Amino acid sequence: MTLLEETGSIDLAGLHEFVMRRLRPDGGFAATPMQPHTIQDTFFAVDILRCLDDFRPDDLAATGDYLRDYARQHQALAVRTAFQLRRLAHHLDLPLEVHWRKGWGGRPPDYEERWYEAVLDNGRTVAPGRFAPRRRTVKELCHYLMLQRLLCPGTPAADADRMIRWLRRCQAPDGGFGFFPGTTSYIENSHYALRALALLGGRPARRDRAAAFLFSCQTASGGFSRNSRAAPFLDSSWHAVQAIRYLEGRADPS
Repeated sequence: MTLLEETGSIDLAGLHEFVMRRLRPDGGFAATPMQPHTIQDTFFAVDILRCLDDFRPDDLAATGDYLRDYARQHQALAVRTAFQLRRLAHHLDLPLEVHWRKGWGGRPPDYEERWYEAVLDNGRTVAPGRFAPRRRTVKELCHYLMLQRLLCPGTPAADADRMIRWLRRCQAPDGGFGFFPGTTSYIENSHYALRALALLGGRPARRDRAAAFLFSCQTASGGFSRNSRAAPFLDSSWHAVQAIRYLEGRADPS
């Protein structure tokens, strides 16, 4: 039995309706029903539907056409957009050729960018070394661990116990996770913290409170907000679904 089945606290039908209201006539998804569609929001929407086990690619034929047109018109994508477009092509079984541009404008890429590029390059990049203290947020730690898993499969992370203790300290009294210990809970931080704990073989100190925080972020619209006081969007709804899956132990954290 999954966490969703144990609690019955997530309105799955409402979440599905929230996502589908953001589908535009040409197949792309938008952050709100009145805004233009983007690859990023289309990625969030399709991945949510896939995670809900309510995914019928034949119902998204227009989305396939939208992605084909986008790939034809954009030949030098940023790595995150290229990663999302490639994942969308995989989900919809589309034979798309995706091109991306390397280089970071003279600045060093962060761990998230390095992970996207490593995935796009099939793991052909330099291992990240030890985790840099100056990048000590749950998001950066999560992407560091994802990059480490991709490039060095089967190799335990150095200082894993210390990282688990630090991540547990990031859990706030309301059950969510902040950017680092003592900061405000947000749904995206909860996703990254729970995924990082899964990569390390750890668990949150208070699983029940973590679940309660995630459930509290679902709004009457069916979508999820960053916290219980914010507006719902596709990105925060995607982070919520991912966080729930990692809390349940149902997702591959790599």
